[in-house]
Order: sequence, then C-alpha cells, then structure tokens
Amino acid sequence: MNEAEPPDLAKAEGAESAPVETHSQEEFLKLMATAEEALGEGRLDEAETLCATAIRLDPRAPHPKVLKANIAFRKNQSDMGIVLLREALRDDPDSHILHRDLAMRLWSTGKIDQALVHCQRLIELRPDDFEALEYVGMLYSTVGRYDEARACLEKAISLNPQQPTVYLNLGNAFAKEKRWPEAIEAYEKAISLAPEFPPPFIALGHVMRVRGDLDASSAHFFRAYELEPETPRGLKSLAKSQVDRQDYDGAVESLLRVVSLNPNDDDAYGRLGAILQRLGRFQEARGHFERAIQLNPRMTGLYCSIVRGTKMTSADRPMIEKMALLARSDRLRVPDRITLHFALGKALDDLGEYKDAIRHFDEANGMALHTRPTERDSFFEARAAATARVVQTFTKEFFAENESVGLDSSHPIILVGMPHSGIDLMEQILASHPEIGTAGKTTFWLDSAKEVFSGPKRSLSPGRTASLAREFDKFLEESAPGKRFVVASMPEAYTVLGEIHLAFPKARIIHCRRNPLDLCLSNYMFPNAWLGTFANDRANIVYAYTEYSKLMDHWRAVLPGSTLFEMDYEDIAVNAESAIRRLIEFIGLGWSDACLSPKPLEGQAIIFDQDAGGDLSTCAVGHWRNYGPWLGDFASLAPEGTAR
Repeated sequence: MNEAEPPDLAKAEGAESAPVETHSQEEFLKLMATAEEALGEGRLDEAETLCATAIRLDPRAPHPKVLKANIAFRKNQSDMGIVLLREALRDDPDSHILHRDLAMRLWSTGKIDQALVHCQRLIELRPDDFEALEYVGMLYSTVGRYDEARACLEKAISLNPQQPTVYLNLGNAFAKEKRWPEAIEAYEKAISLAPEFPPPFIALGHVMRVRGDLDASSAHFFRAYELEPETPRGLKSLAKSQVDRQDYDGAVESLLRVVSLNPNDDDAYGRLGAILQRLGRFQEARGHFERAIQLNPRMTGLYCSIVRGTKMTSADRPMIEKMALLARSDRLRVPDRITLHFALGKALDDLGEYKDAIRHFDEANGMALHTRPTERDSFFEARAAATARVVQTFTKEFFAENESVGLDSSHPIILVGMPHSGIDLMEQILASHPEIGTAGKTTFWLDSAKEVFSGPKRSLSPGRTASLAREFDKFLEESAPGKRFVVASMPEAYTVLGEIHLAFPKARIIHCRRNPLDLCLSNYMFPNAWLGTFANDRANIVYAYTEYSKLMDHWRAVLPGSTLFEMDYEDIAVNAESAIRRLIEFIGLGWSDACLSPKPLEGQAIIFDQDAGGDLSTCAVGHWRNYGPWLGDFASLAPEGTAR
C-alpha cells in the first residue's frame, strides 16, 4: 500500500531556496522554548512565527515542524498539519512518535489507509512497546479490523499485564463486535487492576444498557460518578445513571450542573438535547444542539439530531447550506461527512427535493461502504448457511418432540422485524394497554440462544434452555412488576425465534412488517449499524431482506397460529383501530381506548418511524414512490406490475 506524496512543504514555503542562517544550539533551544510557551498560552500566531524562524535556522530539525504542525491542528488547518508532520518524518524517518502522531491525524481526517501504513511501521519500529501496541490496537478497532486489534492488544497485555487501559481498550474492541461476555470480562479485569479508575465502569454501563440490564448499567454509571463527583465527567455519568432509572428531570439537572461548571462543554449541551428530544421536547432540544454546534462546529452528529427531530422547512435553508459546505470539506473526518450527508438527505427529503436528497444518501452510503472491510461474499455465504441450518433444525416435529423443555409462561410478548418496520410504534401501542408493560430493547436471546445447543453436534441442552427461560422471565417481571404481559423489543430476534419458542411455547411473537420498498429505502436513508455488512448498498440490503423473508416464511410454516401474529405497518395507517383491536384480541386481552393514543415511553418520544411523525394516520406509506427513478436494486422487490 503506497501513500500519495503530498506537496513538499519546503518548496511550498520557499524554505529550500532561503539561505540557512547560522545559529548556536543554545539560541535554537531558547527559540523553541519560547515557541512552546506561546503555544501553551494560546498565542498561536506568535508561536507559528517563532517556529518558522526555527525552521530557517535549522531546516533539518524535526522539532519546530512538529510544533508548527500542532499549531496548524489548533487552527483547524489539518492538511497543513499533516504536511508538516510528514516533513518532520523525512528528517527523522524512524521516529515512532511521529509515525504514531501521523497515524492519529490521518485517521482523524478519514485517511484510513494512510493511517494504517504508519501503524504498521510503528509496530515494526517498536514490536515490544506495549504503548505502541495499545495505540495501534485502538486504531485497528476503530476501523473494524478486529482480529488485528485484538492481536495488538493481547500482545500488549502479555508485555504489561497490570495496565488497566489495555484491558479497557480490549473490552471496547469486543464491544464493537457485540461480543458482550468477552467485553464484560475485559472491563472487569480493568476494574480489578484499578478500582478507582472510572472509564471501565462507564464502559460496563454502556454494555449493560445495550443488553437491557438497566439496573446494572445504572449502578455502574453511578459508581463512576462516585469516583469523581461534581466533575463534568462524573456528573455526565450521574446523568446516564438517572436516565437508566427513568429520572429524566434529574438527568437534565445534572447536565445543567455540568454546563454551569463549564459553560463551553459542547458534549453536555449535546446530551441535554438528546434527552429532551427523546422526551418529545423538540424545540428545547434544538436550542441545546445549536449551542453545542456553536461551541464546536465539528459536532456534525448534532446536525443529524436536529434534522431527525424536526421537519425541515424553507426557513432552515441557511443551516442546510452550512451543512452542505461542511460535508464537502476534506478537513472533516469521513465519519463526520457521512453523518452530514445522511442529514442533508433527510432535510432535502422534507423539502420535497428528492433528486438532491438521494444524491446525498448515495454519497453517505458510498463513503460508509468504502471505510469498512468488504468480505461480502464470505459473509453472505455464512448467513445463507445459518439460514439453512435454522430451517433444518427447527421443524414442527422438533418442536413437538421437545414441547416440555420450555417454561409454561405466557408472560413475554416478543417484537421482531427489520429496522424501520414499525417496532417502536408497536411497542408504544402495546405499552399503552393497562395490562401490558415493557422491558424495552434487549439482546438477551441474541446473546444467549447459542447456549440452547451444546457440543460439536449442537445437541439440545434442555436444562440450560429451561434455566435461560427462567432468567428471562425474571428479567421481564423485574422490568414491569405486576403486569400480565411484558413486551421485549428484539428486532434481530427473528434469527432465533426457534430458541425463543422452545423456551416459551406460549409466548406471543409479534412480527412487524412493512412494504419492502419503503422498508429497504428507509434502511438506506438512515445510518444503520445493525445491518452491518448488509448496510450501505442497495444490493446488500435486498439480500438482507431476502434472507429475513426466508426465515419468516419458515417460522410462519412451523410455529402455531396462536403464537405468531403479523402486523402490517400499512394497516395502521389505513385503519388503526381495526388493526390494533385484532392485535389486542390475539394477545388475549380486552380492548382499551388508550391503545389509540400511545404515550411516549420513558426516555422515548413518540416517533412512529424515523421518516414519519404525527398521529396514527400519518405513518409513512408509499414514500418509495418519490424515489422511483433511483430505486436501483430495490425495484426488484416491487410486486409485478407495480407502477413507479
């Protein structure tokens, strides 16, 4: 892998043609000390002038170029900073510090391939330097090269097994792969080595939150707060703990205390906006988002938050133009530019400018596809093999032979379906019924389903299956005490419905469906980490939909009709009351008018779909028709004879 050489800095500045001034070493060092002092005190122009003088005194000395590079980065002149670091590296090609700094700066500006060149050289220069290995492992993890990340981090651990930050970063790498047990083990090891170190507690809190264990996540966040109370980071941890305990007013108060301590804390304003937006207080949220952006224009994700929580109008043109200008900037990291293009697509969609909207969606998805490893064929083969294994294993005969394995409980209501199929809306509707509670989103069965079978022949483990069923039933009861039924939102769980039905033969499974064109286009129009390898490409998303459809066809054939109910998103838009009455009757409950007026769940605004808002009659149906000329591979999912 070869890097494209940048313009030569010395030639650009005329340094090579300038005469080299004579100087003493003492004079040079004094000049550099003065430059460092000026930089430390924020006098950037003065520091820059001093560095330029030092470069003229000694054009081969790397130090003034490194210092001048740091000034350039402080001035948001990333390209010039990188050029200066390269110049310094030419003068000192075996400097591991320069390779490390270049890797970091190139990565931060989205030049991933070039950053990895310097990572590899850093490891060659310092193969037994645990700090270098830890740093490179972090970068590999960031770009999704998890095998290499773990190799570096595990070698760093072998060199220094008492360093808690390495275990923290190893846990982060596992967490990005959704390998929760290994992540938890690594975080707990970091805590055992440094029990007064807050970051592993914060990381554990996030993992437990994703797994749906809000009691545990709240406890970990609160412990992080106890370790550094009345500090900005500590108060942010307290706010997270309060959110998980559904104390949203308390979380808002904690974050307001953060900004009282540090009025320039852009992150705190962003978090305030996020909580208020989840509560449906969109105008207040927007004000905090805009304050955060004012403090840090590079917080591009907040533009996305504003756009997602607001229907854009012509009055928002100035902000849209500003976003477009930022999205074209090579100085922004690629992930930030991707976020902006998604936001621009949604904003222009709101304005009815569909041709320009799809251009931004294509740009966002194309950039995202380019930034991650592409092993599509092997991944698709593995997914097809997994689907075939499910179909072969979970037959009507298999369920009949093992009907006594599970728990005799009708407590769970399991929501499944692809993203953007209406699962959040369905959870809100069900939770509005007085006899139904909710446990929110959980990955319990996605994490645990593999334990239902054991050994190389994947033999059924009845004892473990029953144990998992009891554990899950207890989780539901604790999530919504006293409720007759409890909803667990598990979109991806259509892959493990066999294990769930085995554990809970009487559980209701609600499959949320949507027109495939609207569904797939919606997944293309929004950042979607869940789709993983399937994301960011029309053909990929069509493949994901096809595999999902195969599995649902199978479950439809083998699960009892008393277990599986399928709710079409479009039915709610056409006749909400009739559709919801059928659903409530299927569950076995009496009617409640509250189901027609779903209220926000704790920590969740009423947003029926990411590209729809309003009451139950305004769900986004047929939105794909606005994009008829640009459907591409999605058009293959249209029923024959469908007019575009």
